[in-house]
Amino acid sequence: MAARSRLLLLCSALVMAVLAPVADRAAAGPAAKPNLVVASVQAPAKVTAGGKAGVRTKIRNAGPGKVRATTTSYRLSTDRRPGADRALRPSLRTPALTPRKAWTGRVTLTVPAAVAPGTYYVIACADGRRKVREKRETDNCRASARIAVAARPTAPATSHDLIEADVQAGRISAEQGLVYKVFADFRDPRLPARYRGPADGLEHGALVDAAEQWPSLSRAGQEQLRPFLVPPFYAGSHWTPASADLTRTDGPGGTHQAAPTADEPVLSSPWCAGSDEIRTPAFETWDFEDTADGRFRIWWLADHPDDAVLAGELSAVLATVLPELESLMGRSIKSDGGGLCDGGSDAFDIAIVDAATATTYGDGPCGQAGQTAHMVWPRTKPAEWPGIEPYLAHEVMHAVQYAMPMNGSCGDYRWMMEMTAEWVQDYVTDPAYGIGLAPDDTEHLAAPLLLDRPRISLDSETPPKHDYGAYLFTQWAVRKTSPQFVGEVWANAATMKPKPALDAALPGDGFESTWDEFALSNWNRGPIRDYKDWDDLTLGAKPIGPEPVFAGHPRNPSVHVDHLAAQYLELDIDEGVTELEVENDLAGDEHAKLRAVITYDDGNHAIVDLSDQQKTVLCIDDGARRAVSVVLIFSNAHQTDAKDFGP
Repeated sequence: MAARSRLLLLCSALVMAVLAPVADRAAAGPAAKPNLVVASVQAPAKVTAGGKAGVRTKIRNAGPGKVRATTTSYRLSTDRRPGADRALRPSLRTPALTPRKAWTGRVTLTVPAAVAPGTYYVIACADGRRKVREKRETDNCRASARIAVAARPTAPATSHDLIEADVQAGRISAEQGLVYKVFADFRDPRLPARYRGPADGLEHGALVDAAEQWPSLSRAGQEQLRPFLVPPFYAGSHWTPASADLTRTDGPGGTHQAAPTADEPVLSSPWCAGSDEIRTPAFETWDFEDTADGRFRIWWLADHPDDAVLAGELSAVLATVLPELESLMGRSIKSDGGGLCDGGSDAFDIAIVDAATATTYGDGPCGQAGQTAHMVWPRTKPAEWPGIEPYLAHEVMHAVQYAMPMNGSCGDYRWMMEMTAEWVQDYVTDPAYGIGLAPDDTEHLAAPLLLDRPRISLDSETPPKHDYGAYLFTQWAVRKTSPQFVGEVWANAATMKPKPALDAALPGDGFESTWDEFALSNWNRGPIRDYKDWDDLTLGAKPIGPEPVFAGHPRNPSVHVDHLAAQYLELDIDEGVTELEVENDLAGDEHAKLRAVITYDDGNHAIVDLSDQQKTVLCIDDGARRAVSVVLIFSNAHQTDAKDFGP
């Protein structure tokens, strides 16, 4: 109560100081009163949810008294009458007006992204905060002509999106969907026309899923997918020309035995086991280049000699990337020499082929021994890629990850593999780390996958590509500690599952003492500038709401927060509210945290921690300044359990 009283006293004292001159004037006798009206409000005929709307407003003082500077507020309404409508920001600062004078101002309003498509009106209200005693108090507002709000444009559905939609609807099986996704990745003509959408250069290729799911596939499914998993430069692969001479050679001047010897190790990848025909190299239809250190062999079809230029570009980038990732991870890629489908050398094999995106897939199950891998690289750069360097670093990180000891299957660690590999794109390009590759900021493309859906748990792989957006947590932890955080996480993975591995690498009490700070950074607005300062990222977490708050009418929203997730509740506070009391029913819960981020009309901000207090009073209007934005941030650091807040 003492803390509450101090807050109330502060707010009340300031209000008294501002209102005292008004009382003095009233004591001196009656005075002519002003009368503010909105003479006109002009808005665009069509706007987009989440977009901007330029609005012109003419404010007139129709009364006989002079009026000081005021604020004109705006709302979006389905009818022409002001009421419990959706607030539009910002407000318009209106200058002092002498009797009978008018002023026209322009403001650019933001249409909330959550607005449903339809027909609306922009309602402008002069003296929106009700600070002026007017001759008439009922004529302050006017509505614009009708405006149409359109839905936010969305990217066209990719082939993977179209296929997954039919899997979820039960129209095709998950296995058939996997087969079709592989067909889509490699432009196989057997892909039904209804699934032929654009490719997505951000998502990992379906070969990763095919390799991991191999043991559970039907025989028919295995036979359909096997040609894509066989390295391209071997007979039996999807890329083997029907007319290929299958004499087994290692290329110019070399030969290879037609069948493995008794002591030749057999890889656990079933797509390279079986008949001699599948293990027969088709090297004469391919050319290759070894990197200077002999660690990589880059292949391209002899029918595409121009791909030798791309091979040289990849080779130059690999010379920088591999040493940096070896130092970061304390481990390198694993040699496949002596195994089946090894490409005739110990080198890691990369094949340049017609593909939608780059894909690195393991040759067998993950585990304590680590695993070899292969990579396919697209001949044509995906449209989303401004350059190849960071994306090649991403794939090499996967190759190193497969070589790491893991306390479980590849699938257990898939989301952690993607969240750390996506971060590597920042690591090799951001000037802060000094590695020096370009272009920078390619990882920004993945940021909306987490920030637009902050309610999704960190370790979730659904919806698709959420694990790419989770790179933000890796970036946040690295910037708060050091890049060695990533190596420590993967060292922990030898004996721990992903969440415990991350928890043990975080400072302090792990998630318990850091998750709320990460959730705060994700707001990325106002005084919260971590991402802006580190990486020029301007996007922030998408809020729910706005939740309307009226004087004398308590609101009790229910906010569900999954484990390792957050929610951001935007409050739409009525102009008549001067103080806001927030009750936190989970106060003291070590995993559940609640903060308020307040923005005032004078440009200042406040961040208030409400986590340990059952009741906290926030001053909204002290007479000198008013809060124009209040957002409550709910975060849950528990690794398995959801939390339900009832503020």
